[in-house]
Amino acid sequence: PDGTPKEVRVRSRRVAIVRQGEEAFAFSALCSHARLPLAGFPASPVKPLPVRDDCITCPFHGARFELASGKVVREPFTSEWNNDHPFLGRVQEKLLFFNKKAEDMQTFPVRVEDGEIIVGLPR
Repeated sequence: PDGTPKEVRVRSRRVAIVRQGEEAFAFSALCSHARLPLAGFPASPVKPLPVRDDCITCPFHGARFELASGKVVREPFTSEWNNDHPFLGRVQEKLLFFNKKAEDMQTFPVRVEDGEIIVGLPR
């Protein structure tokens, strides 16, 4: 659906794609903070979060990234994230990657042709 990340394979690389109306964005499918999938796991209760304010949010730790540039706009485990996700926040900040910062995400050029999203990956 529009505004929800979907993971695909492009030349054996994991890429997340988000469509926003007529625009499409492509970026690394794994969060730079803990290398977990931004589109969640299919059989997991952790589902992808919809795009908000032109940013994608990691459903596991709350790091946020600009869709167009991949820039970090919110680090993981902020008080806002922990308040909204008390169980995940409490457990994961004690066990996983609490002190690790997010890095800007790698983005890829895209174009939409006849409704198809074409992703340009570096060779």
